[in-house]
Amino acid sequence: AVQITMRPAVTKRTTCGNAPEGSTHEEPHQEGLVDRVYGTFHHSCYKCWTEFDNDRPNQRLSCEKCTQDDGSFKKSIVNMGNPECVKDVYKTTNGTLECDFEMPAGRFHETCFQCNTTDNVLSCFCQGYPPQVPTTIGMGECNKFVNVHGRLRCEPGQEVT
Repeated sequence: AVQITMRPAVTKRTTCGNAPEGSTHEEPHQEGLVDRVYGTFHHSCYKCWTEFDNDRPNQRLSCEKCTQDDGSFKKSIVNMGNPECVKDVYKTTNGTLECDFEMPAGRFHETCFQCNTTDNVLSCFCQGYPPQVPTTIGMGECNKFVNVHGRLRCEPGQEVT
């Protein structure tokens, strides 16, 4: 469900969520990004895509519409080449994309909300059964996390050994 197109100076372009004009691929949400880019920006930004080549400093996450504090939208682009943002977890602050240094990586960002980290424990409210029940997991247990029926779990193969 991810489209890859060729563009000058860009080896791959992954699109999602009603990508910009010229793209023929549309998805209702941000599915095209979930295996590469994580974070709560999925809840406040739309029409997002990544552009990257083999040189990490040239990788970018772009969103056509990110919600600002006043409810209006703005375009936002963040360079993914920040060596301090190794997890590729992003959030928005007043519509501006930025690295989220506190949140761990994983697909839980798609369906979990109001997440926080305290004393190396990840806590979220996650969609599932029962709906919107708080769930926690020790961040030292996994490299990436996922929501399984409303409970935070390690993504398969991402357990810390």
